[in-house]
Amino acid sequence: THPALIQLLNERKITTNLAQKYCKEVYYSLNGKHYFAIAFPNDNGGYETLNPYFKGCIPPKEITTFDRKTATVNLFEGFMDYLSLLTLQAKQADISAVVLNSVNNLDKAIPFLSKHTKINAFLDNDEAGKQALEKLQKLNLPVADISKRYADFKDVNDYLCGKKLLLFQKKQTIETEKPMPKIGKRFRR
Repeated sequence: THPALIQLLNERKITTNLAQKYCKEVYYSLNGKHYFAIAFPNDNGGYETLNPYFKGCIPPKEITTFDRKTATVNLFEGFMDYLSLLTLQAKQADISAVVLNSVNNLDKAIPFLSKHTKINAFLDNDEAGKQALEKLQKLNLPVADISKRYADFKDVNDYLCGKKLLLFQKKQTIETEKPMPKIGKRFRR
């Protein structure tokens, strides 16, 4: 109900009704300061939090699973990407899903992912997302790289919002992936 949170949802093109179905509005204090946020629950009693100024976690940090007993599972890095897919395709709510709440939690998700015959990976189009996808592929899990469908966007939410990656961002990614040239004698001092 907080106007700043509603505005944040509007900017992200997520309806309030959808957010209320999966999230809570929390108010908390830290070091004597008061905060408010959209809070997405994880499987261990913690919350991923988001407000206009800060993205964080109310511990413990953990994955969020939705076991809908389907052969397919959808995999996301963050909860806004999950809500974005549900905005784009409401029927995806019937499919099992895992929200990592950080790519660092990928190992925690492997047992759940392994129960499925197909993993649709809606990971970010950045280095961390690519590394997570490679890890799943190396484990021979039945993973489909869905990020190719929104290759011009950082993630599913940016796709929903129409926020394309800027040309210089793509160029920087390409340049950072190239090996550094060897410095010859003529460049030595």
